[in-house]
Order: sequence, then C-alpha cells, then structure tokens
Amino acid sequence: MIPRVKSGIPGLDEKIGGGIPNNSVILLYGPPKCGKTIFSMQFFNEGLKREEPGLYVTSNCSVAQLKQSMLSFKISLANYEQKGFVFYVDLFSIRGGETKDSIFLKNIAPTATTNLMITLGDAYKFLCPKSIRIRTAFDSVDPLVESGGSVISRFLQTFIAKNKVAGSTTLITYTEGIADKKLEVLFKSVVDGAIYMDGKGKMVVESMLGTPCPVNLKYKITDKGIVVS
Repeated sequence: MIPRVKSGIPGLDEKIGGGIPNNSVILLYGPPKCGKTIFSMQFFNEGLKREEPGLYVTSNCSVAQLKQSMLSFKISLANYEQKGFVFYVDLFSIRGGETKDSIFLKNIAPTATTNLMITLGDAYKFLCPKSIRIRTAFDSVDPLVESGGSVISRFLQTFIAKNKVAGSTTLITYTEGIADKKLEVLFKSVVDGAIYMDGKGKMVVESMLGTPCPVNLKYKITDKGIVVS
C-alpha cells in the first residue's frame, strides 16, 4: 500500500484512496481563478498542522499578500514561522524593486533559475532536519514557462529530483494555456500525477500513483476553502 498524506481538501482524500501519495509530485492546473492557489494554501496548511514543515514558492503575489489571503480562510502561519517550520521563496516582489530577505524568506527573480535552484536546495536543508516529511507548494510555474520550453523543462527535471531526495510531497500549479500543448504534455510526463480544475465546479484527478484514474469530482469554493463532493 502506498503511504499517503492528507490533502487538506475536505472530501477529496476519501475519493483518492486516503490522500496524495507521499513523496510524489502533483501538477495542479486549470484556467485563471479556478482555485489553484486556494488548493495550494490548504495543502500547505494541512502539512503544517501535522508537523510537516513546508516550502511555499509564490510567483502570483508577494508573501505578505499570500499570508493575508490565507488569513481570509482562517489560516495563520505565524506560530509555524516561529518554530522554523516554514520557508518562503518570493518570485513576485522583486519585480517591484523593494525586497527584504530573512532567515525563512528569499526574494528571487523568476528568470534567475540557477539562483532559484540553489535557494530551493538551501530551503530543503533548512526544513528537512525538522521532520521526515515535508511539503512543497510551487504556485505557480507560469513565469518560468514564459521564459521558454527548454528553461522550464530543465528546471522541472532538476527541481523534481531535489524534491525526491528531500522527501517532499509537492504540488506544482500551472495556468492552462500559458504553454503550447507539447509543453503541457511534457509537464504531465515528468510528474507523478495531475489534477485538473475547470473553474466551473469540476475537478478531475487525471493520474495519480496507486489510484484508479480518472476520478471525476465536483468542487466548490466556500469561506473555508475548497470542498469536494
């Protein structure tokens, strides 16, 4: 039996055999505003509640904005930050000029992929000694996709390899249509599973280790986050 971790999405785990396979890399994709970031926040928070340290890479908003969004769903990370259970990589704020790094926050340009990879390695060194299980939410890889197919291809393969070594269960988000179909096929070929959200209430678990797929589900976004039925 494949060990699994709870997704943080009420109703989802019971439909997929108990949760997301441990140490797997899952691609979560769909159109803009379909709920990918909310899914990522719930997944990340569920790990922290279970004493699983987490790395959160954000490219769609600043870390400050991310934490404010989490608070709107009653998710607070302050206590986990004090315990050293959280590491952020901000790929958004540097575009605005003023940034400030800390022991658990690094600001990087999304085009600086070498620096990004080094920083992700440092993040895992920071988190891994604290638990045998960790989680990563990379929301989203869109800016890297815009840098070109060869860039994202090399990055994903190296990033996934680091995840496996670190023992991370990882969620990568991507906005449908940003890349051409060939690149989307590549994404799915290098990950361990894929979940699609259509933005209209339909979620499809297209592939996942040890899980009979596809699994067709309905979801809605509530004031407590995403709920699956």
